[in-house]
Formats: sequence, C-alpha cells, structure tokens
Amino acid sequence: EADRYARLMMEALEARHTTFVGRGTVRSLRPGTHVDLLDAPRALTATPRGPGGAPPDDSAEPPRFAVRQVTHIGINNLGAAPMATIAHRLGAAELFHDDSLDDAPDHSRADPFADGFTDALINSLDYPLGDPFIDPLIGPPSDSRPSSDHDTARNEGAAPQRAPKSLNAAGLSEVLALAAARGYANSFDALPAHLPWRPRLTDDTGARLNPRPTANGPTSAIVVGPQGETRPNGADEIWCDRLGRIKVRFLWQQGNTPDDCSSCWVRVGTRQAGPGMGWQMLPRIGQEVLVTFLGGDIDRPTVLGGLFNGRGEGGITPTPGGADAQAADRSVFEQATDHAPAAQGNLTAGNSPAWHGAAANEHRHSAALSGIRTKEFGAHGRFAGHNQLVFDDTDNQQRAALHSTQYASQLNLGHLIHQADNYRGSFRGTGAELRTDAWGALRAARGITLTTWAQPTDAEPAGDMAPAAALLGQADTLAQTLSKAATTHQTVPLAAAIGSTGANQSTLDPNAAPLKALHTVARGMADGTDFDAALADASQKNTATAGKLPHLTDAAIVLAARAGLGLVAGGHLQLSNGETLNLMSGEDTNLAVAGKARIHTGQAIGLVAGAIGPGENGAGITMIAAKDDIEMQAQSDEMKFQAKDEVTLSSITEHIDFAAGKRIVLAVEGGASITIDGGITVECPGTITVHASKKSFSGPVREEYGLPTFPQTVCKACLLAAMKAGSPFATMQ
Repeated sequence: EADRYARLMMEALEARHTTFVGRGTVRSLRPGTHVDLLDAPRALTATPRGPGGAPPDDSAEPPRFAVRQVTHIGINNLGAAPMATIAHRLGAAELFHDDSLDDAPDHSRADPFADGFTDALINSLDYPLGDPFIDPLIGPPSDSRPSSDHDTARNEGAAPQRAPKSLNAAGLSEVLALAAARGYANSFDALPAHLPWRPRLTDDTGARLNPRPTANGPTSAIVVGPQGETRPNGADEIWCDRLGRIKVRFLWQQGNTPDDCSSCWVRVGTRQAGPGMGWQMLPRIGQEVLVTFLGGDIDRPTVLGGLFNGRGEGGITPTPGGADAQAADRSVFEQATDHAPAAQGNLTAGNSPAWHGAAANEHRHSAALSGIRTKEFGAHGRFAGHNQLVFDDTDNQQRAALHSTQYASQLNLGHLIHQADNYRGSFRGTGAELRTDAWGALRAARGITLTTWAQPTDAEPAGDMAPAAALLGQADTLAQTLSKAATTHQTVPLAAAIGSTGANQSTLDPNAAPLKALHTVARGMADGTDFDAALADASQKNTATAGKLPHLTDAAIVLAARAGLGLVAGGHLQLSNGETLNLMSGEDTNLAVAGKARIHTGQAIGLVAGAIGPGENGAGITMIAAKDDIEMQAQSDEMKFQAKDEVTLSSITEHIDFAAGKRIVLAVEGGASITIDGGITVECPGTITVHASKKSFSGPVREEYGLPTFPQTVCKACLLAAMKAGSPFATMQ
C-alpha cells in the first residue's frame, strides 16, 4: 500500500512537471482527447525511458498528448453598445486565475482583488483599455471596482474574475488577440499520452491538499445483493442489515468484478426516522439510487432516494448532438383497456415509473396520478402482485384508491373508475367502495352506526343518529299502544313494550323494556374530550346533551335508512337474538311465503286485529286454506271459540262432526240444552217441538268415534323403553 501511494505521488509530480500549454482555434477540442503534435522539437519526439532507466530511442512518430483542460474564449459579433450592456448586466467573464493559489488549502487567498493580480495581468496586455470587444471580457478597470465589497462589485458588473491555469499574462493577450481576429480561440494544457494523469496530493510543503478522499456532489449507484449482484435471486429482492442499511455499486465501478465489497453499508435517507417510527421504504436490488457524501467524505455515503431511468415503451429516443429523433411508436399506448395495461415496460435499461404523463390522450390524463406502489417479491411483469395508494387529481374527478391485488381488496373514494396501471378507464360511479374477493370483517368494540341520512355539513358530529333515535321513539310509542290494546282484549301483551326479563326490564337495560332501552342507546351522549369520561357517560346511559357528543351507550349496531332497507339473500336469511325480536311498521307488514310457513313458540301466541280500527272490508283475522285442511289443536288445555255475534260452522259438500271424550253440551242463554254423554238429555223450560216426516226410536247401539292422540308431556313408557335399550334418548311413542 505504501508503494502504491508513493507511485501515485511520483506520477502526480511527473504529470505536473511534464504539462505543456497550447492554444488554437479547434472548437471541438475537449478534455480527454488526444492530439498529435507535428513538426515538434526533437526533445518532444523522443520516446520515454525504457525499463531500468535505459535511454530513449529516437522515433519518427509525432508525440501524442492527452488534453487535460481547455479554456474557450469566444467574442460576440455584436456592436460595442450591446456588448457593454451585456457586460454590465451579466458581469465579466471569469478569465483570471492565480495559478499559485490552485493547490493552496486556504481558498480565502483566491480573491483576485486582494493581491492586485488582476490589475497586473490587465496592465500587461497589449490592448489598451476601452477596446469594445476586449473590455466585456476583462471587466472595468480597477479604479472603478471596489476593493473589498464583492457583492457591490457583482452588482456593478465587475464580478470576481479568474484566468485559466494555462494562461499567463502574455498567453492571455495572445489568446484574446486570436479570439478578436477569428471570433474564437482556446487555450489548453496537455501531458504526454503515455503518462498517467494523477491529481496532486500535496502542496510544495508536503502537506496533503485533501487529507481524506472527497466527493463533490451526489452521484448515482445501483443497489446490489450479498455478492454484488444487480439482479435479485428469486424472492430475495432486499439485502440489508438490521439497521436497514444497504449496499450499492457506483456507476464508475462497472469494471470491477462483483463481490461483497462493492461498498460499505449505506444508510437510506427517509422522510422521517425516529425510535420505532418513521418511513420505511428500502431500495431493492437492481434499483438505481442517488447517493450523497456527508461533508464530501467519500467514506460516508448516504442514499437520498431512488431514481427512475431508461426509456419506456412509447418513449422518446435520446438525441445526442441535436440529431432528429426517431418518431415514437405511440400505438402501444392505445392497447390499454379497463383491465389490461399497456406500455409499462422498459425498452432501455432502467426502471420506468408506474404512472406518467407521456400518453395524455391515450391514457386519459396528463400526469394526474401520484402515490405509492410496491411490488410482490420474486414476481415480475404485469402479473406481479402489488399494493398501491393512488391519488388522482384530474379536474372535477378527484379520486383516492387503496388497492391490494391479493384477492382484489380495494378501498375506492371519490370519482370511481377502472384503472389499469397508468390507464384511467371507464366510469364506475361516485362515492365510496370497499370490496374484496375474500372475507371481510367490520368490528367496533363500542358500537357501529350505519345511516343513509345525510348531514347538513361536515361539521356535524360523526356519531349523530338523531333520525334513527326519532324512528326508535316512534316504534316504542306504537309498541306501547298495541300492547295496551292486547291487554284490553285479553291476549298476551308485547314483551318489547312491558319488559322481557321483568316489568320494565331488559337484558340491555335493567330499568327499561327492550325498545325503550334501544331508544336510549341511540340517544346516547358521551364526553368529547376524554375517553375514560366518555366510557363513564356510556355506562350511565347518559342522554344529556350539554358539552357532549352523540355516541351509542352500548355495543350495538344501529342501521337507519332514510328511504328503505332491503335484506335480500340468495339462500337463507336468519334473524336470531337472545331477547326480543320486533318487526314493526307504521303501515302494513306482509309475510309472503312460497313454501311452508311455520311459527313455533315456547310460550303463548297472541293475535290481535282491529285494535286501532276495523280492517279492510270489515275483516279482522282471516285464515284460509286454499287447499287441504285447517287443523287446530289444544293438546293440553281448552280450546275456546267465542264471539260477540254469531258463530257459523258450515260445510259445503261434507258433514260436520262434533266428538268428545266425555260429553257434548249444546246450550243457549234461554235455558234449553242438549247433553250428549252416555245418553242424550234434552232439557228446556218451555216446549220441545220435533218436526219430522218419520220418527224412529230403536234399542241401544254403541258406535266408537276415533279421537286424536296428543303427545304426553312425560311418557313414562318411553323412558322405561329407553332405559332397557341403554339409549340416552327417549323416543315418544
């Protein structure tokens, strides 16, 4: 390593002391090019010394030089007045430079006004001041320039000026003369092409000019993997350490063999970084990043961000030198549809953006899409999964979309459209859409409210459910009215109105019946400044509005529809609850069943009709079997048929049977009766009249009539049979 640094220092000294200065008018001359010097002195045509210090051989080949730097001087062909105006507004050209200061570590001495170098150089020129072509280059004379206030100098058109290192006073005069004669001239320095150029590492005292390697400004690099590879290995697209640092390969390292020493671990800049917080978007292997160096220290690189590069499909071909570009093939943009993107690949190496404005007509926007998009590990191309957050700022069609290709899970807000990568597709609707092809869940521990009632302004409280509370209040009033009517008409009242677990009690509220308790839930008010205080208000069933915000008092789901609410299922629709189920309507309730209707209760069934007014066409309760029988049984107690007016039993084509296990009694309020048991007893306080064309009385006859068999509450025989069979279940016989 010491030999290497010694060789570099020697080559730097050799390059410094073998540099030649020249001038010319070749406008294409630039650093890095080679020139052959014809008719050169013999000392320049000799070949360099050979190995071991052998003397050089004479050579007829002209010496070749490598151009190190070029100073171009061009004089405009404008008149004196425009030239003076330009010089006054833009300042003079930077021509003057003290070569002795070039390697000095203290750049404060580079002030051309401090040591009189500029004035001495101007005074040494062959041109007198006042030349209309030369003055704009060198600026006004020193007596018109301030001595120390550089800002004032710039304002007056006398900016600090620097001469190129290849120019001294005499050389500048000659180059200016050549430029004045031909309109253009240059001055350059070069060194023999066979000598390597090395920067000077120390000044004349031996002090290092740059104690540490420096890097001026940012540069681009490619993110690499564990062995310096620039392509990911399958799904391993990120290579980082536990601190989130990555490794890169700079573009000027392309000639090196890839290995694990491409760079040190490089930190990645982000929008925010804190303890356990911040933005985390690590560049992946093969992506291009912009790297800067802290304090210019090349050993302290930091990634500033990622860079898009290359030429995408339909892109414009680079045109160096101003040559005409080949017309871009824009037909690739036209192939996009609602569900198929187009022109998203790269024709030239690099990474193209997901959204762009290169197809304003074909893709229906001019760079209106912005946001974040990731990519599935190990997948590439249009079928690679991704997650994205898109902001669409198209005028009057604003949209925000959170998408995941996993099961097509999406949240779409605003102006809803189809989107295929950069293509803005057809219109789908407005508002909000939450969808997935998998399962979904909506969970809130303190309650959920869903309503189609709009709020007048967005300043209204989020939990406002005043319309729902009003409807629940109406439902409670209706239930109270009908429950009292049921009691009046001697049938069972509504548990939702009088209480389920007890009088005016419910599972939801020990001090209110179910409907009233739900009404209280919807009218709940909670503290809006402290969560614990809000929980306390909810537990106390608070409905006072002073200083509160509307929130449900219990973990309920309240659905409120302004126009209507439809529950439709292609299969089953189950309504199940642990307390009361109330179906209430202000007008009519209809149950239409295409198959069988079954109503099973554990206790009573109460039916009341006409509690408020008569039914349509004077109907109360109408039960009709359009086909087959109507069967009504009281399997453990009495069945009563009572009416204020007539009771009519009629059979159109068959007979009517009355059968009883003990007796049948037909009686009227006047005192007459017929009792049928073991015999027939006819009793009346008045006359018995029998009209018949024939009367027959025969001896005793017994005829059995089949009575229905009802299930027993406890079947002892069934229990005994189950015990003998060893079965845990007893089957009713």
